[in-house]
Amino acid sequence: MDRKLYTAGFVCAACLLCAVAQSCAKEERLHSERHHSFSDISKYVTRMDGPKRDAWQKPEKIIAMMKLKKGDHVADVGAGTGYFSRRIAKVVAPGGTVTAYDTEKNMVAYMRQDAGKRGFTNYFAELVTVKDQVYPAGRFDVMFLCNVYHHVDDRISFVRNMGKGLKQGGRIILLDHKYNAPYGPPKHLRIPKKQAITEFNNAGFVLVKDEDFLPEQYYLEFRAK
Repeated sequence: MDRKLYTAGFVCAACLLCAVAQSCAKEERLHSERHHSFSDISKYVTRMDGPKRDAWQKPEKIIAMMKLKKGDHVADVGAGTGYFSRRIAKVVAPGGTVTAYDTEKNMVAYMRQDAGKRGFTNYFAELVTVKDQVYPAGRFDVMFLCNVYHHVDDRISFVRNMGKGLKQGGRIILLDHKYNAPYGPPKHLRIPKKQAITEFNNAGFVLVKDEDFLPEQYYLEFRAK
């Protein structure tokens, strides 16, 4: 049950990334599969930030693999409760920042409050809308997506849009569910690793790292061609 609710928690990122549905029927289907109420934020914080997630998510290994430097500026796209954002904030300080983007206002409010409680001055949370996914041009050294990509409809356009927010030589780091992972979204919503790589190539990015150290997710890094 915990894992199912954890997976549902990532749907806040889905709102960020879903394009306008092609038809009323498709929009209704996507809404039912991808949208949840986040009025009871404490429920999702318990599942998304709890120690059970640490055991399989392996956040410290992921942060180490990212090879962030002090002074880096990072975007955490579809950040949810800020599970990775607050870890990134520690690594890039001093001088660096992390900006957590989400469309769910309760998540953004929680992240802002949490950053204040923890004393972070380099961790920011920004509310975005489904249609307004504009990132500061040339701002980020790294743009990070965890369990978000499979929610995107027009993925090639979305990746190109993200590219506008990168500095020259910046990276997009993508984590998402392996197709045959025992937990995660329904298989018809999952994006196989080879397909993700092809889509990034078509969006103007080249694969620079492909690591298989996570039990349920693939880890990919891309740079602009």
